[in-house]
Amino acid sequence: MKSRYLAVLALSVLATSCGSKSVTTGSTTSSLLSTTSSTTIASTTTVPKVTSSTITEVTPSVGTATFNRSGTAPNYLVTVNYPVLGGMISTSVEAQVNAEIISAVSAWSNSFVQNSTLQSGSPPGASSPSMTGSYKVVFVDSKIASFQFILVEGGQSLASQVSYAETLNFNLGTGALYSLSDLFLPGSNYLNILSSQSIQLLAAQLSASNVSVAQLQNNSQLGPLPANFSAFNVTANAVEISFSQGQVDQNSIGVLTVSIPNSALSAVVNPNGPVANP
Repeated sequence: MKSRYLAVLALSVLATSCGSKSVTTGSTTSSLLSTTSSTTIASTTTVPKVTSSTITEVTPSVGTATFNRSGTAPNYLVTVNYPVLGGMISTSVEAQVNAEIISAVSAWSNSFVQNSTLQSGSPPGASSPSMTGSYKVVFVDSKIASFQFILVEGGQSLASQVSYAETLNFNLGTGALYSLSDLFLPGSNYLNILSSQSIQLLAAQLSASNVSVAQLQNNSQLGPLPANFSAFNVTANAVEISFSQGQVDQNSIGVLTVSIPNSALSAVVNPNGPVANP
């Protein structure tokens, strides 16, 4: 009886030992596969993980191209320099942004050509109406591209020229254009803040011309309406607002621009928008 008990005990120990070895072997294999897989896809100092967030972390290059258009009856000439983005990892977003820029320039050209000031019966020797345009890179990084355009319409003499401001702000993650409302909390009084801040800053700029805060407050084109602040640019530290010639003061020449610090807008900024996430 004792020998039979010992034999059974020995068989039990042997079975347990074999089972333990099998489990250990399986565990070791599983652990090795897990480690290999982790090395392949995990973020490390030598093999960085590629995610949607790292794909856009490349600041694009900005080149320059020129839009030309001319016509007769009426005679006109359009020449506008515009930016061209390059070097983006997402070629589809890059193409979308560049197409949007060309579309905007073309629309501004169409508006000029269709303007009622263009007359087909210009007297002989009169200069043809023209629109020339230039741009400035206000801000560009891996997330946002912000451009200001100055369009000058009129003849060759300075007295006949009028300057207009246009702006384009792009989400470089999606290629979409930002609208003014995208910057701020829905239902907030951001237009009132933009209006009051702009008036104070403009009064300081025009102090030498004796333009007062009270005068600007009575200017309906500086009131809290979206159209009055449609020419905006996003930067890392401020929102810039541009005002076309004649919008602020009939005697001022050219485009006026103010820079409203983000700190003055903190109460109304959209936490998911470009101002909060420059």
